[in-house]
Amino acid sequence: VKDSFDTQHHYFRQGGRFDYKTNTFKWNDGLFAVDCQTWTMSVLTPAVVDEWFGNGAALKLWQVTKTIGGYNCDQFTGWCSGVGFSNNTVDQVFSGEWTFGAISAVKLLMAHVDDDGVRNDLRLQVEWMRDAVETALTADVIVDGEAALAVLYANKRYHIPFGWWANPLPAMASVTHAVFEDADYLPFYLGGKPY
Repeated sequence: VKDSFDTQHHYFRQGGRFDYKTNTFKWNDGLFAVDCQTWTMSVLTPAVVDEWFGNGAALKLWQVTKTIGGYNCDQFTGWCSGVGFSNNTVDQVFSGEWTFGAISAVKLLMAHVDDDGVRNDLRLQVEWMRDAVETALTADVIVDGEAALAVLYANKRYHIPFGWWANPLPAMASVTHAVFEDADYLPFYLGGKPY
């Protein structure tokens, strides 16, 4: 995992290819994946990211993630309504599941930073993203004859550059992350872990 970090662009690369004929590995450069930032930071923890790449690296990773993959970002506050899947600067898409992944990473980052002002700003960003999901990505559905509230996978049909399509449909992945978030439960640890 450590070797996947691109120090020039300050993010984790999403993968690569091994050539068994030449016994060489080549990183997939230039293809940014939001979840490779947020989920990796959640698994490693911001403390490990800072230990590996220098003090403040985890916070910078979140800032880079918002710059490249953020959805509906405010240029003055730096806050985003959420995140998309990859480069989200031109054709904006809003992902329910991946925004909850970002919320998890930012909550861990809040617990890691020493600066009260930065911690408060991160807390407000988490609230902003959660409110945006509630406003833009929830839908009333009927499940087994019962009314329920679902979270959409995305706000529109969108080709994700990793091989699948996002659709504006209720998604178990998004709903599950919402349940984890409501329970203040980090799913990236075996057995779970509270924030």
